[in-house]
Amino acid sequence: MSLPARLQSVRGVIVDMDGLLVDSEPVYRMASQRAIAAQGMTLTDSDHQTLVGLPAREVYRALTDLFGSALDLDRYREDFGPHWRDLVAEGALTAKTGAVELLTFLREENLPFALATSSYRMHMHGTLKSAGLAAHISRSVCGDEVAVSKPHPEIVHRAAALIALEAHECVVLEDSHVGVEAALSAGAVALMVPDQLAPHPEHLARGAHVVPDLHVVRTLFETHFSSPAADTES
Repeated sequence: MSLPARLQSVRGVIVDMDGLLVDSEPVYRMASQRAIAAQGMTLTDSDHQTLVGLPAREVYRALTDLFGSALDLDRYREDFGPHWRDLVAEGALTAKTGAVELLTFLREENLPFALATSSYRMHMHGTLKSAGLAAHISRSVCGDEVAVSKPHPEIVHRAAALIALEAHECVVLEDSHVGVEAALSAGAVALMVPDQLAPHPEHLARGAHVVPDLHVVRTLFETHFSSPAADTES
């Protein structure tokens, strides 16, 4: 089924944060690589791609799998924070192109929407504030508030419930494979806006759709969700 046809039944929107609304994945990568380098090891860009979209507890597990006993995980956690804060202080965290315009459109059209992020709540607040998006988000579910993280669909169902909808009534905007999997598993319309990762062929075969950026998403939403213009007398 085409994306326009799928959107006919959509009544709400669920958005991811990292890599979708906020250009944060390069900041995660640099902070992680610096923290790993402090222990005399190298986290490659391709290694980091396997971490995209995962909550902190899953990142720690993946890093342990990568480096084994050579990694001092406690030291990594201690080192990551200062590196992250230094990069943020340098202005490295910015909103993705089109994010403000999309969120403004959703609000002005009174289209219900919620944020569903693998980031923990405390981290989410800081990230949105640094990117200048905090005022746009009023409903959210975070990675430390679900029993099972993405790619499990729990967070999608929880976000849909926040806007009084079922998951199948929502379109989910995601940039990661785990996020798209969560959306598909929940029965939502999955719309991938690629950032660090290319679309997964299996997800495309299962009905996920791909758009290049948030400006295109907004244009698509304007076509399908905009309130009809008031009739005027000639």
